[in-house]
Amino acid sequence: PTSGSVTLGSGERLSVLSQDHFEFDECTVIETVLRGHTVLWDVMQEKDAIYAKEDFSDEDGIRAAELEEKFAEMEGWNAESDAAALLSGLGIKEDLGQPISSFSHGMKQKVAIIAAFLHSPRLILMDEPFGHLDAQTRWLMQEEVIRLWQRERKTVVFVTNNIEEAVYLADRIVLLSNCPAKVKQIYDLKDLPRPRNTTDPEFLRI
Repeated sequence: PTSGSVTLGSGERLSVLSQDHFEFDECTVIETVLRGHTVLWDVMQEKDAIYAKEDFSDEDGIRAAELEEKFAEMEGWNAESDAAALLSGLGIKEDLGQPISSFSHGMKQKVAIIAAFLHSPRLILMDEPFGHLDAQTRWLMQEEVIRLWQRERKTVVFVTNNIEEAVYLADRIVLLSNCPAKVKQIYDLKDLPRPRNTTDPEFLRI
């Protein structure tokens, strides 16, 4: 095929792992995770802004009711506890109200990964998220992705130009040619056992 499209069903959501690790430096840890569900976050912000008005009008009341309905449909009342549970599951149990800017670069990346998984998106896109990290931190982040994926079992499209990273993480690798990019080859790795050993002859053969 030379063209196609990706569609999501009603109520399904695409989550994207942000590459800008300074984007949320003004946010707290819990806010950073909640912003991973962009639609829910936007509803929360608009809702709070309406309730903060001193001259609350009838129109504001109607809009607030609409937002509350959307908020409930997206399980907004459980969002903070769900976010805290994801953070705790990956060992982040510090004060979740502290600014994310107080975290190390690796910890910020860990929180960003957790944000991408919040509230079970149908599809998660990670576009070279670890390209700027040193080798040790990169390996640690790969382990965190695997841990979350094994627990949540969501489809992740992970873009990388690192062959070892692709083989270590993927069930399926789609190798693209140089621009204009075309599918060059597809590798099915579902039978390659996990946890994967980078010195395994089968790993090295691929």
